[in-house]
Amino acid sequence: MSPRPTRIHCVTLPVDDLKRSLAFYRDGLGLPADNVPEDADHAPLVLPGGLYLVLTLRSDFTTFTKLAGRTDAPKGTVGCILSFFTADRSQVDALLQAASVAGGTVPGPAQERDWGYGGFVTDPDGHLWEILFNPHFATES
Repeated sequence: MSPRPTRIHCVTLPVDDLKRSLAFYRDGLGLPADNVPEDADHAPLVLPGGLYLVLTLRSDFTTFTKLAGRTDAPKGTVGCILSFFTADRSQVDALLQAASVAGGTVPGPAQERDWGYGGFVTDPDGHLWEILFNPHFATES
């Protein structure tokens, strides 16, 4: 029996205010965040390709990290960069603008770099996202 191909199935992010974070991900990045009950303590967002982005209250996130014998990174620190690929350059600028309006922090305009045209935004809890266009990277419509 051959081993299963390695693939990320779920990314879980700790958040302080689930409603505020849902607004950022829905209105800022355009992710499907409409079917979350009002009294939810977490929000599984099902993304194209079957990837789950789960937003969970920081207190619950700490429960999981303790099970693994680890401590949480302090809010506002960056442990990874999540990247969002767009189909064209104009979508980079549009998403950075929408993310800013929806509560994100954009440190500066998108720029052309060796790996593509892109910029950065942090969500309301300090998680760092790169919004990037590179014609060689696969995107899903």
